[in-house]
Amino acid sequence: AKTPAPVLLVDDDRWYPMEERYTSALTARAIPFDVWDTNENLGGIPGARSLDLDVLRRYPVVIWFTGYDWYAPVLPQEARALLAYLDGGGRLLLTSQDFLYYHSDSPLARRFGVWRWDENLNPTAAFGVPDHPAGGTWGPVALDFPFRNWADAVEPAPDAAPVIRGQLGQPLGIAASEAVSNSRTLFYAFPLETLPFDARAATLAQGAGWLSPLGMSQWTVTPPALLPGENVMFTLTLYNDAVQTLSTNIAHTLPPAVTLIQDTLLPVWEYDPTARIITWSGALQPHTPLTLTWTAAATGDPGTVIPLSLTLGLPTWGFTFTRDTALHIDGADLSASAWLSPEWATVRPGAPLTLAFALRNSGPGAATEGKMQAWLTSGVSPVTATLPLTNGWGLTVWEGALGVGETHALSVPFRVWSREGPVRVDAILEDGAGQRWEQRLWLNVEPWQCYLPVIYKSR
Repeated sequence: AKTPAPVLLVDDDRWYPMEERYTSALTARAIPFDVWDTNENLGGIPGARSLDLDVLRRYPVVIWFTGYDWYAPVLPQEARALLAYLDGGGRLLLTSQDFLYYHSDSPLARRFGVWRWDENLNPTAAFGVPDHPAGGTWGPVALDFPFRNWADAVEPAPDAAPVIRGQLGQPLGIAASEAVSNSRTLFYAFPLETLPFDARAATLAQGAGWLSPLGMSQWTVTPPALLPGENVMFTLTLYNDAVQTLSTNIAHTLPPAVTLIQDTLLPVWEYDPTARIITWSGALQPHTPLTLTWTAAATGDPGTVIPLSLTLGLPTWGFTFTRDTALHIDGADLSASAWLSPEWATVRPGAPLTLAFALRNSGPGAATEGKMQAWLTSGVSPVTATLPLTNGWGLTVWEGALGVGETHALSVPFRVWSREGPVRVDAILEDGAGQRWEQRLWLNVEPWQCYLPVIYKSR
């Protein structure tokens, strides 16, 4: 008998054992976990070692992988148990390249935030989505499949969000939450074991962190791009979405190029000037945000990238995770770029339409090798396409330099073929120095209406 770990790792692969790729990544990030092996890899009757709800409820976070199991990934009784687990406020990460083949229209897929999926856009590379805590700034990295690549692209519903994208910009992983049950999910339509070790460890750790009760906490650095010697403000908003008070600790180690302005540090913080570590610990009340700020000065040559990391911990869980960002000395900042076309505007099938996008650089440095790519969901294509498309479409809208304070007005012409709304257009921005941003735009599709005359015929 033992006290359950905060994370349960469910080994549900078949034919190709993949457990070590998960256990090594979790161990490297010091995340405590237990393992439940369904033993499907040994053959026998499917489901003989399926998890029941009583076991799932012992664990606040569940990480489930199915590997190469195309035969019976996530059995119907397992899906029912997972739904009940989520109804009770559970937090679930599922990575499965064949789950949607069997469960695309299931209630569990809807809980994952799945809107559409495509089994023909097999990913060969992946990168993190920077505007979501479960995503990140890593990649692009090549995927290494030890078995056949039957991975899918998966489109998030309007109330969900992408966290990983493929080589074309297609979403490969999505995050969703439900307010009523207070549950959260991460679903990856490709095997996370195909990621290189560092990207895999980061994805699992950031995913488990986002699924934890501290997952809705936010850490912002303003501005993210600055001139040498300028001040930067750090804002941490802690949020505990559990039903009970949680003991929490925070640690932030200042890099050598960052100097704390000590009189801006609130009394609740402790600072060790020798180790250059800022720490805080205390009891965090449920659903009561706590905001902490401090200011520092950053130095460095133009083009210097200063990595920053904040560690959030739950001592009673023996669990920590990080939120990572970076300061860019004399760098570009394209975060103010936005769609000018209104969200949820109505578009007509078959009619050409041009969207407007404002590309803005509010940073102190130029984006010398900037790029804007667009991901168009299925049913949307460039105006040059002459046939309806059943897959998404990734295209480059702009490449070039964007000076300090400069704004470019871009036009994105396209045609909607779908008669079933809505559709979405994603702008993926890069500055050429490792920074990425995203802006997503949803549009309604309203089919043409035709009113036929009423014709009466006498007998």
